Amino acid sequence: MRNCVFIVLLSLSYLTTLAQKKATITEMVHYQTQTMTQELDLNKEQIGKVDSINIKYTEKTVILIEADGSMFGKMGKMKTLQKSKNSELENVLTEEQFERYENNVQPRIRKYMRKNMRI
Repeated sequence: MRNCVFIVLLSLSYLTTLAQKKATITEMVHYQTQTMTQELDLNKEQIGKVDSINIKYTEKTVILIEADGSMFGKMGKMKTLQKSKNSELENVLTEEQFERYENNVQPRIRKYMRKNMRI
């Protein structure tokens, strides 16, 4: 009986942790999309596309970070993910918006992600 109670409590703890991570991913995506919308004056069509891109790459980044191995070993893969994301964003943003993104917005988002990522 004690084992059953322990397993149930352990399972609930695990599910709570998963829910917190999911919320954290949602918060990160929301911050990215809101910041980009405000700073780059995105139109409605761009907002939808940018949000999808942010979801896709935030999830991939989280999976990479949670994978076994050292962060140093993951840096190359993270750079590849960022290049892929930038490539997709280039197809959505105007030249001027993309330039502002690379020079002003992306560094702020990166700083926020490093500070607030609770994974």
